[in-house]
Amino acid sequence: MEIKPSKSGSISIVKGQLAYERFHINNKLVPTILEKHIKSLGRWYSAELKDSKQVEQLKQDTISGLSLSHANRLERLVNVQVRKWLGLPRCLSSIGLYGNGVLSLPISSLVEEYKCAKARLEMTLTESRDPFVRGAAPTLATGRKWKPSAAVAEAKTSLRHRDIVGHVQHGKNGLGMEATTPTWQKATPAERRHMVVEEVRHQEEAARCAKAVSQAQQGCWMKWEGVERRRITWSKLWSIEASWLSFTIRAVYDVLSSPTNLHLWIMSANPAPSRSSSLAMNRELIQGFVDWSLRNNLQINAGKTKELVVDFRRRNNPPPAPVNILGTDVDVVESYKYLGVHLNNNLDWSHNTDALVKKGNSRLFLLRRVRSFGVQGPLLRTFYDSVVGSAIFYGIVCWSSSITDRDRKRMDRLVRRTSSVRLLHPRCVKERSWGQQPKQRGPDFHLPSYFFQLIRGDPQAFPDIERHSLSNMSYRRDMP
Repeated sequence: MEIKPSKSGSISIVKGQLAYERFHINNKLVPTILEKHIKSLGRWYSAELKDSKQVEQLKQDTISGLSLSHANRLERLVNVQVRKWLGLPRCLSSIGLYGNGVLSLPISSLVEEYKCAKARLEMTLTESRDPFVRGAAPTLATGRKWKPSAAVAEAKTSLRHRDIVGHVQHGKNGLGMEATTPTWQKATPAERRHMVVEEVRHQEEAARCAKAVSQAQQGCWMKWEGVERRRITWSKLWSIEASWLSFTIRAVYDVLSSPTNLHLWIMSANPAPSRSSSLAMNRELIQGFVDWSLRNNLQINAGKTKELVVDFRRRNNPPPAPVNILGTDVDVVESYKYLGVHLNNNLDWSHNTDALVKKGNSRLFLLRRVRSFGVQGPLLRTFYDSVVGSAIFYGIVCWSSSITDRDRKRMDRLVRRTSSVRLLHPRCVKERSWGQQPKQRGPDFHLPSYFFQLIRGDPQAFPDIERHSLSNMSYRRDMP
C-alpha cells in the first residue's frame, strides 16, 4: 500500500493544547490541521477544537446537503456493480432493478431513497409542533431539478384529492379483512409523514412505468395480461441459484442472448460493417438455419433455393462466393418471384411490369374470344374483373407508389386495349349497320392511373364528390 502525503492530515495535541509539529512521509510534508481541515467519520476538525463549531457545520450540511445530480451519479455507479453482482448485461435498464412490475427485486433506488429522505425532513421541519422550528425551517437545497417543497405540496394535494374520491377497495379490503389506510384529515403527524413519503415513492414508480411504456423491447411486460406478479425477498435472493435468477430477469425484460438480440447488438455495435464481415455474418445465419433444419428433421432443397444480391456500390467489385448448402451451390439470380411479385437486384418494378404486361396480353386473347361469342356487356365486364383485371392489378398496393412513368404508360395502353374490346360488342356492330356512328366514350375498365389516384385519395378520381367524403368510400367505383 502507498500513502499519499497530500491527501493525509496531521494533528498534534500536547497537554490539551494544539502543538505545531510537522510530520514527514517519504521526505514529504504532511499538512497539519492549521493548514487543512480534517474530516473523520463525518465530523470536521479545525484548529479551534470546539463543539460549537460543529453545530454550525451541521446546520450548513443540513441546508446544503447532497444535490440530486450527485445522487444520480452515485446511482449510476451502484447500478454497474449491481448488474455485475446479479450477472445481468449492461443494456438492462434501471427499471428492471428497482421497478415494481411483473418481477420485483428487494433493491431500492438511491435517488428514490434520497427524495424520500428529503421529503421526510421537509415534513419534519414544516409540520413541527414547535412554532419556532416551523418559522425557522431552512430551505433544503437539492439542486435545480427537484425541490422537496414542491414534491411535498404535490403529494399533499394528491392525498387530499384521494380523501374526496374515497377509498377504492382492492381484493379483500371490500370485505373488511385487511387494514385500511387512514385519511389525510384524520391522520396523526407521524402518519402524515409516512403517507407523504409513500406518495413520493408512488410518483417515482409512475415515472418508471411511463418510461417502460416507451421501451419497445424491455417494456413488453407492460402489455402482458393475466400474469401473476412476483416479488423476490432478500431471503429468497440469497438462497436462489445465481444463474437461475439471472435467467429469470433476462427473460422477463427480453435481454437473453437469443439469435435476434445478438444480431441487434452486433449491428448496433458495428453500424457500418465491412463487406467481408457482413458476408461472413450472412453465411453464419444461413448455416445456423441449415443446422436448425437438420435438427428438426427438415431438408432444404438447394436446387429450388436462389440467392438475390443487392449491391448499390458504384465500384465493380467481384461477385461473392455462392452460398453452399449441404455441398450444393445456390444459384445467384437477378430477379426472383415471391408470392406472385417479381423482385430484382435493382429494387425496381421493371421485371414485375414486364410479367404483368405479358400476362395481360395473354388474358386479352381470352377476352376477345368471349366477345366473339356474343357475350353481353355486364357478363363481359364480370369476366374482365375476374380474369383480366385480377391479373393486371395483382399487388398494385405494393408497386403503385414507386412504378416509373414508362411502366405506368405501358399498363395504361394495355388497359385501353382491353377497353376497346369492350366497346366493340354486338350492339355497337348493329348500330354501325344502320349507318350511325358510335359515340365517343371513355374506357369502361379502370386504368392503372385511376387506381393510383384511388389509393392515394386524389380528388381527381372523384370529380363529383367532396374531399371529406373520400375516406368513407369503398375501393371500387362504377365508371360511366
